[in-house]
Amino acid sequence: MNDTFPKLSSIKVKNFRCIGNEEVTIDLDNTPIHPGKKHPAKNTILRAYELAVSSKEMTIDDFHKKEIDPDNLPEVEIHTLVDTEVIPKQGSQSLPSGKNIFLVKERWKWQNINAKPKRVSWMETRTK
Repeated sequence: MNDTFPKLSSIKVKNFRCIGNEEVTIDLDNTPIHPGKKHPAKNTILRAYELAVSSKEMTIDDFHKKEIDPDNLPEVEIHTLVDTEVIPKQGSQSLPSGKNIFLVKERWKWQNINAKPKRVSWMETRTK
């Protein structure tokens, strides 16, 4: 593993455009980029990433089958590896040094069109 952090690790998408309720997970550690013809799934993953990191509102075109289903709302989850140097220290909390990295998980969920997503994040400790 390259020791350059932060590092995008994976992205999970479900109920977004052509991706239905079965979550699609892309592990970015060993994923080559395939230039070439447009493909709906490739464009969908890129659009999902763009909307999540910018926390933008969705249009009806971004909902699976262009329908708002309250039981199957669009979700994007992004995992990023970071080391202890880039995690903000809160209060007197001490973080392990040296051999630990953290997996930061963030999930965005859109409730409706023209609405900002709800965002939740959490961390897990990983050892190098």
